[in-house]
Amino acid sequence: MIDPNELYQKLETAIEEYSKATYQFKLLDYGKKSILSQIILQQEGKSYAEREAKALASEDYGIHYKGLALAEEHYIRCKFKVQNMQSYMENLRTQEVSMRKATS
Repeated sequence: MIDPNELYQKLETAIEEYSKATYQFKLLDYGKKSILSQIILQQEGKSYAEREAKALASEDYGIHYKGLALAEEHYIRCKFKVQNMQSYMENLRTQEVSMRKATS
């Protein structure tokens, strides 16, 4: 038999991890334009378009973008883990109710 308290604790832990992953992802996502702007200001070029192109191709922006992609991946995994756990708990409740009805 599955211990409901243990299952609840696992869900709480997953929710906490999801919360942290959401924070990290949103922090990097919302800061994307700011980072790009800072890198553009550091570039040399005659036009804004030239400096922007150099900034987008820069190693610093690439590092930020890779970090953003990893944070988004972790965020999505955590989100679905929580959703799957919640669905599993609902299924257990449904099974429990069905078993009670069958025995009464």
